[in-house]
Amino acid sequence: MVDVRLVNGFSFCSGRLEILHNGIWGTVCDDHWGSPDAAVVCRQLGCGNVVQALDNRFGQGSGQIWLDDVLCSGTETALQNCASLAWGVHNCFHHEDVGLLCEGELNTFQKHLSCDFAVLQFLDYFVCVLSLISRYVRKVFYPFGSAAGDTNNSASLDGSSSVIQLLSPFLFFGRTYQQIYVNNNGHLTFNQPVTQNVPDHFPSYGSQDIIAGLWTNLDNRQRGVVSYRQYTSGNVLTRASQDINTHFPNLTFTASWVFVATWDKVVYFNTSTETSFQVVLMSGSNFSFILMNYGDVAVTGHPVQAGYDAVYSADYFVIPGSNKGSVIPNLRSSSNVNFPGRWAFRVDSGPKSKKGNLTTHNLLSICSSL
Repeated sequence: MVDVRLVNGFSFCSGRLEILHNGIWGTVCDDHWGSPDAAVVCRQLGCGNVVQALDNRFGQGSGQIWLDDVLCSGTETALQNCASLAWGVHNCFHHEDVGLLCEGELNTFQKHLSCDFAVLQFLDYFVCVLSLISRYVRKVFYPFGSAAGDTNNSASLDGSSSVIQLLSPFLFFGRTYQQIYVNNNGHLTFNQPVTQNVPDHFPSYGSQDIIAGLWTNLDNRQRGVVSYRQYTSGNVLTRASQDINTHFPNLTFTASWVFVATWDKVVYFNTSTETSFQVVLMSGSNFSFILMNYGDVAVTGHPVQAGYDAVYSADYFVIPGSNKGSVIPNLRSSSNVNFPGRWAFRVDSGPKSKKGNLTTHNLLSICSSL
């Protein structure tokens, strides 16, 4: 089986091209590479049309270079159907690894793209477009709401969902769960609902596992929706697989189950300020991951906490700054995986998750300074 992925980009629709052959991921050389070739890859990934075929803009790969002199007509359904030299035959080095930017990267932000076309021609088109993308972090969100078929929590102060039976077991630091609760105050629990609106301070050394997108005193009675849905097939699983393989390039992951919980424009108690964030759980084979996605997060005087805390705090993580209500708006531009507004963690019994406060700087300053 042959598969493709884009790595080191802003999502699975941009990045350095890698192709899987004989169980090994390798790169593609830029000899004769152009838009017709990139268009095939964009369609193969479900990312729409190609925006631009690029040379080595997403860093150099390592290991095998699988393809060289690729020649597609642009109508093929998969890259392996295009003409090329034989697998592994090339005269290239990794500084010639190709990258691409697909339309799917821009769809959410297209109406916001304000760079004048003449300016884009004069400046570096790629840098300028990505700078604008970096300002609209909502792209990090997975599908949610009524259009995605979500189930809504009741509008209640300090409420929770009823018990949700998982369609696939979820492994969290050595403990396997078959159920979950989505709590209105911004966190997930497994054994029982937690209506507490003042968050525990991690590490809490408590007796239950907690995943806190943004645990604080939220009130969905006045405004906003708390909703959830789980998936075992379809495009969401494809997106989850691509995201994890981008964020954790040393792994090969195929999602078999995804759970998406969203707090959309929910206000803090006794205020009218809106906050939006999302927690995505996913599993496949023996891997488990969490994504925490942040949109517009408002300042609050309420205590806050974002991260996770395992039983007796054997494993825990606090997103830097997330326990300070005055600075939590920065969540939409912070990341540990070079994707503004997203924090990604591996939470099975394997090696520790990616950590650190690796902030992606707004590339607009680069665009305007060229």
